[in-house]
Amino acid sequence: MPIASPPDDFPLRSAREVSARKGLPNFFSKLKAGTAVRVGYLGGSITEQTGWRVISLKWLHKRYPQTKVEQIDGALGGTGSELGVFRLERDVLRHKPDILFVEFVVNDYWAPAGKIIKGMEGIVRKTWTALPECDICFVYTITSIHTSTLQSGYLMRPSSVMESVADRYGIPSIHLGLEAAELELEGRLVM
Repeated sequence: MPIASPPDDFPLRSAREVSARKGLPNFFSKLKAGTAVRVGYLGGSITEQTGWRVISLKWLHKRYPQTKVEQIDGALGGTGSELGVFRLERDVLRHKPDILFVEFVVNDYWAPAGKIIKGMEGIVRKTWTALPECDICFVYTITSIHTSTLQSGYLMRPSSVMESVADRYGIPSIHLGLEAAELELEGRLVM
């Protein structure tokens, strides 16, 4: 059964696994100095699961064993960027993160581009107003209905919309689904 199209036409961007932009200089300076850091995660159910959030935290502990790394878990299933901007203060910012990972692509699939832009810009502006030294990174994930777009070499529409916000503010982004889409195309992974 074909999936209906999202609510607007937004130009799709070429798929890239990482866009470094201005990087995460404040966060990595603290890690290298051995200063305790707080890692904030704001996202939906994919962030809530025992997946990329847990793996990234384990990687930080292993890579920087001398540094105390604390997690701020602001994941809540079924939420997109529009609700994320409203729960940001309560769920993450009041704990003063040094870095904020933001993941809402799958839950923003049906949202109009304008709402995604407002939500993501609101998250960026609120974060940097409250914590100017907090680095931000956008994280893009997928489900099985999204792999065909990646397999054709393009980001999904919400990722493309979020990339426009990332460009504007110099925020790095990481796409966690490219390898999975490629493995599925090769018949080496069943989604």
